[in-house]
Formats: sequence, structure tokens, C-alpha cells
Amino acid sequence: MEQLEIYIHIPFCLAKCGYCDFLSFPASGEMQKQYMEALVQEISGFPEARDRQVTSVFFGGGTPTALPAEALTEILSVLRQNFLSRWMRKLLWNAIRKPQILPNWRRCGRRG
Repeated sequence: MEQLEIYIHIPFCLAKCGYCDFLSFPASGEMQKQYMEALVQEISGFPEARDRQVTSVFFGGGTPTALPAEALTEILSVLRQNFLSRWMRKLLWNAIRKPQILPNWRRCGRRG
């Protein structure tokens, strides 16, 4: 079975760091909502990838944990429905601002 690694870019952060070269910016709740709708649609739009073995998912950005826990939970749910029913071995988050990591991670049903 062919393997697949998934990268999900979450461009939002609380403030743009001076050293950051990635596409990232503070965003309103409405912009985050629109981005989430587009992301869910895109994740759901690759049925040909469903037969591949997903070995890891990496959330980068920005600061993915800047999203509300409900949004992170929704992304994980859509991934699980479309790809990760039994294969994923690694789930990684890029999160520079440490205080944001554990509360959102735990609210998504994960232990950190």
C-alpha cells in the first residue's frame, strides 16, 4: 500500500513574529471560519487518496493551536472520516506559543 503524509497549514497566529517567513497572520473569527470551511471541503475532495496508508499528519503555520479547540477537533474528525480510520501513526503540531498547546490539545481529546 502506498504511504501518504499530510501537511495542513493553519496560517493564523496571535501576532506575526519578526523571524517568521511562513504565511501567517492574526485573523478574525470570521476569517478563521471561512478558512475552516474551505479546509474541510479540500480534505473531503481527495477520494483517490483514501486507499493510501496515512503515516503522519503535521499541522504547521502560523500557530495551529491559535484556532479554537472546536476547530482543531473538527479538522481531526474530517481527517478521521476521510483518511485516518486505522492507519495514522504520527500526529504533530507546530506550536511556538507553549501556553496554547496543552489546553487545546486536551480539549481535542488528546493527552500531551
